[in-house]
Amino acid sequence: MTGEELAEPLYAEAGVERSAMMGLPCLRRDGRFFASLEHRSGALLVKLSRERVDRLIGEGVGEPFAPAGRTFREWVAIPAQGEALWRSLLDEALRHAGAPAGAGFTGFPAAGCEFLAGLEKDNTKAYFDGHRATYERTLLEPAKAFVVAAAAELRERGAPRIQAGPRRAPALLLRITATDVHIGAGVPALGGDPRDAYRAALADPGRVTELDSVVAALMADGAELNEPSSARIPRGIDPEGPAARFAVRDSLSLVRRQEHTSSLATAGFAAWYAAQAEPFLPLHRWLVRHTRASG
Repeated sequence: MTGEELAEPLYAEAGVERSAMMGLPCLRRDGRFFASLEHRSGALLVKLSRERVDRLIGEGVGEPFAPAGRTFREWVAIPAQGEALWRSLLDEALRHAGAPAGAGFTGFPAAGCEFLAGLEKDNTKAYFDGHRATYERTLLEPAKAFVVAAAAELRERGAPRIQAGPRRAPALLLRITATDVHIGAGVPALGGDPRDAYRAALADPGRVTELDSVVAALMADGAELNEPSSARIPRGIDPEGPAARFAVRDSLSLVRRQEHTSSLATAGFAAWYAAQAEPFLPLHRWLVRHTRASG
């Protein structure tokens, strides 16, 4: 039985869908990648806890997954060793991906902010490499759990299901610095059909007026609009109309900066973030709606 045939029953599970990861076919559950097939070797790739991956490799059942020399420590490659083993590990990876939202998020430790403060003073590869373990333990790993927890909190506030998407798709934003938290929404510079859809929306009086109203409300509440990328207003855009300030920006983002909250180092930071991000949901929805190709 092929890997695709083994995966077929999983599509009946809530939130499971086909996707792609690094050019490989894969499965996601609620936006979280959990299984794939490696073209070259034909191995099954599953995402599990680091401890479980290490155990499978140590037992000789699996091999490290290291494309282009970079080891993905939460992924293990399972050679074709029998249908029962693959089925069992697919089920295990599915359960791992479906762990209760936010169950693993306990906050961003203070040591993470100390690392960021040091990086601001010494922004070199040598400093980063020397403190890589601290970065991974206090920022990278908590961030993965935070995304799941924050998505659950946002859904309770009426947000659509949040899942992994293209890097150039509209997104809610969070940036943590040594002293501040930046919260907002935006979209990076677009190209192709999404750019054409966005420009068409700017040319439509009703749609651009809606965007202008949303942006004005956020700015009145302290959000900052990103800097223009061009001094020249494109042809066909009224320089006195609401579209002008958006048309001179290849990307669009609004961010509100706040000092660290006391909940940053606790599990409650996910709920705090969701409450602060909620006002940005109308902007996120507008960008999603109007950067989507029509046909």
